[in-house]
Amino acid sequence: MADILQLFMPIIRHHLTISDLSNLARVSHELNDLITPFLYRTVRFHSPGRIDLDDQLLLQLDILGDPRFDKLVYTRRVVVSGWDMQVSLTQVLLTTVMLRQRLQRLRIRMGTNCTPKPFFRPPLDLHNTVRLRVIHLIQVDNILVLQSLGVALKNATQLERLSIWADDRSELKVSSLLERWHTPAQFRLRSLDLRGFSDIGIPAKVMWAAIPTTKLKELTLEFGPRLLVQDSMEFWEASAQAELRPIRLRVNLGVRGIQDFISSFAGLEVFHLVPSDTLRPMEPIRILVDALRRHHSSTLRVLGLCPFLSGPTCMLDVPVMKYLVGALPDIEELRLSQPLMIALCVGYAEIPYGFQTKSLALDMSTGRYF
Repeated sequence: MADILQLFMPIIRHHLTISDLSNLARVSHELNDLITPFLYRTVRFHSPGRIDLDDQLLLQLDILGDPRFDKLVYTRRVVVSGWDMQVSLTQVLLTTVMLRQRLQRLRIRMGTNCTPKPFFRPPLDLHNTVRLRVIHLIQVDNILVLQSLGVALKNATQLERLSIWADDRSELKVSSLLERWHTPAQFRLRSLDLRGFSDIGIPAKVMWAAIPTTKLKELTLEFGPRLLVQDSMEFWEASAQAELRPIRLRVNLGVRGIQDFISSFAGLEVFHLVPSDTLRPMEPIRILVDALRRHHSSTLRVLGLCPFLSGPTCMLDVPVMKYLVGALPDIEELRLSQPLMIALCVGYAEIPYGFQTKSLALDMSTGRYF
């Protein structure tokens, strides 16, 4: 029976509940060895917001923290739920589960829906040998937590994808994450996603010296209005000098200088210019489209554009729409964000037969993202 189950387990395991797997594991030693990797592939922790005398979470952490407990070698995913956890429980959770060698992905909400008490209270003394490949941190709202995470991430040698979404009301800066890095990070990111930060806080040249760009192919940056025009222009200049060559780029930094960066390389497949709540002057749409045509027309398949509040040259009017259609005829997905003017432009732009766009998304509101 064990041999048969082993043969078909990759197929039938999706139809078995945790209770079913637990029952199978108790049938025999052979089935226990077979089922155990599936039982501990995902570990779930839930805190009801209080500690009882017979607390199941404490018991669970005690078991998992026992050095004789070796089942976490199979863990690939950790799910944490509940309203609040004390520092001691958080520390046990991180040191027991997060640092397991075979754990590859970690997704944590760092705050509790903007409540006064953050989900993870600082300071956290994280170990510096994180072996995760993917880290996604949501609603980071405390500078001490951000600093402690920076210490841990510095030596995460296998990290490939890093996503940090800060609470935009916390006024955090990217520099707080990097300020204790005296040498470049040992990891080589393929994807970097930073959102909600009010500012970079350091020159972009210093940022890219700390975060190597040799393998960085997916970049998302959405900064707040405190990032000044000269800082944005310096960012694009430093990015070109750092030889940043993304194939997927999503930014709200459409200021003058971005066209020089786009012109410094080839191979973009996805380019999204998302809305910003700042009055920074934006590079005219036609100039951006022309840079994309000259350097990325053979590879670009997804294009998202939105206007900034910086004058008529940044409007998606009829002439610009006609130019866009003629300049980039091979676009497969086009996303536009502007009030009613877009619908009128699309209606009168006389999009020619043969335009290859398979998907056209129109955002008729002014406050929504793509």
